[in-house]
Amino acid sequence: MKLKCEFETTELGDEIIAVPVGDNARSFGGVLNLNDSAAAILKLLQKDTTVEKIVSALLEEYEGTTEEMTAVVEKFIDKLRKENLLSE
Repeated sequence: MKLKCEFETTELGDEIIAVPVGDNARSFGGVLNLNDSAAAILKLLQKDTTVEKIVSALLEEYEGTTEEMTAVVEKFIDKLRKENLLSE
């Protein structure tokens, strides 16, 4: 799975905002408000990847169990699917 469009992230105060850029940016007419882990997931989804690879990468950066991290990743990916932002 991979994002359908590229996102640039920026910090505004204590928030992380992701703005779509590039040719497919018009397909998503908004911005994403992210926490640190969601920003990391979004970055990993810039290239074709799997849930397992994302979980593994996050476990290197954040504390938690595989089960906890998998739940976090799947929840965020579900949100991206609902916005039609993933190609699978």
